[in-house]
Amino acid sequence: MRLTDADQVWCPVQESPDFLTLLRQGQRPPSKQEDFLRLQADLLERLVAESSEGEVAHANLRLDRDLPQEALNFLPSDLLTNPRTPKLLLLNPAVEGSPLHQWKVAWSHLRNPPLLPQPEARALAEQLSLEAYLSRLL
Repeated sequence: MRLTDADQVWCPVQESPDFLTLLRQGQRPPSKQEDFLRLQADLLERLVAESSEGEVAHANLRLDRDLPQEALNFLPSDLLTNPRTPKLLLLNPAVEGSPLHQWKVAWSHLRNPPLLPQPEARALAEQLSLEAYLSRLL
């Protein structure tokens, strides 16, 4: 992922990089799950925009293969080529027991986690790809 000088990386030490997200300059870290999921949807949108057509096509195949059908029913058929998909994927309820559901539940248990220092967090963010991001959720 390409970062700008204005990007502030928020990454808890305990679960890095599973909960890594980007904050706008001066933005407070997420305290509610909905805020966190909106930031994650923004991050996913950015990763899709930075990815090649082939990477997006591969990610779509992976979503189609690994997401429960119940989750796919609520997503556009063109998946990540549709700009609505990141928000729908992350803000809709996840299928109970799925990796996405477990990821959401794990975030809800974090309380004032210690954070990685900014240089380490930025290094992790720069290594983040669309494929690696989806590995958190699938």
